[in-house]
Amino acid sequence: MAAAALLLSPVAVGVGEAPPKPGPRDLCPICGMLVAKYPNWVAIAVYSDGKALFFDGAKDLFRYLFDSPKRGTDRKALGTPRLWATEFYGLKRIDARKAFYVVGSDVLGPMGHEQFSRSFGEFSPSLDSWSACCRAWAL
Repeated sequence: MAAAALLLSPVAVGVGEAPPKPGPRDLCPICGMLVAKYPNWVAIAVYSDGKALFFDGAKDLFRYLFDSPKRGTDRKALGTPRLWATEFYGLKRIDARKAFYVVGSDVLGPMGHEQFSRSFGEFSPSLDSWSACCRAWAL
């Protein structure tokens, strides 16, 4: 089982700091793919204890966040992680809570059709609207 080989990278990330980069052996906890092979799609979750999880796209990040059995009880106890997604056009890491996601496009990522993220300057939806949108998508 590839997901059982998940590697957690210890990193400390403070507010305003750059997100960590996946190492050559970091695996997506959802599909088991090597994340570093797809830098244009990386999504990241960093918990308060400094553990980073890397995903091969926003779609798998959402699956992880909203499918509680995939999250170990040790992760749940740490609360909500800091989240980053890769902005589709600029290929930079952006705050995943402030990104907009295009669902139903014909864009193909490492695992097929992908929800790509887009930044729109200073406009940022509330966390409540982001969570509601993602929960609706996950159903």
